[in-house]
Amino acid sequence: RNLAATLPDLERHVFGVLDVALLQYDVFVHAMLVTSEPVGAPGGGAMLDAPAWVRAANGTVSTPLDPYSLVLLRPCVFEVEDQELARAAIERRQAALGKQMPDLWHDNYRSMRNYLVALHSLGRLADLVRAREASALGGLVYDAVLVLRADTVFLCPVDLPTRLPTILADEAARAAAPRHGAAPVLGRDGRRVWVRSSGSVSAGIVAVPLWGRWGGTNDRFAFGGGSAVLDGY
Repeated sequence: RNLAATLPDLERHVFGVLDVALLQYDVFVHAMLVTSEPVGAPGGGAMLDAPAWVRAANGTVSTPLDPYSLVLLRPCVFEVEDQELARAAIERRQAALGKQMPDLWHDNYRSMRNYLVALHSLGRLADLVRAREASALGGLVYDAVLVLRADTVFLCPVDLPTRLPTILADEAARAAAPRHGAAPVLGRDGRRVWVRSSGSVSAGIVAVPLWGRWGGTNDRFAFGGGSAVLDGY
């Protein structure tokens, strides 16, 4: 993805909004290693799958990308993985669990593989945040977490600052008492989380845009309380 094309809007509508609200924040980045990004394809279709544009057998035009452009986001912590190695590891894990991936998008599993990589990236991002909290002297807990993809163009300011009081009140209420029908268990980071009898985490408030709900799935933009996003999203 070309961060140079989206950074001005990120600075204006995300980081700038947080700065004006005088909110202190840290930036974490998990990135998949790629070397070029298609800008067009015959018939107008976007070629997003790495093997298709690496081979370039169909004449797809690509633009060079700087793999180190993520430093423009000024992250306090970042991690870069090779996308193809990540895909292979995910498929091995699915096979070991005996789980057959459904071809939900009916495109020979291409979108499903990309979707699982996106979930893997979100999980690694949460691990980075939790590790930062655990390693901070004197203890550190993030009140809220905002997740975005750097290839998304933001056309209006994010409203996290205006929604923050509601988010913090919800986090405090969830920390004080379990929800009805829930039982306490330890999360993967050793924290106590509340699990409903159905086995799903009681996730609290996580806000996603109207255009990005996709049946309850979104990997482009979301924000909410720290534990709600890290444990539930």
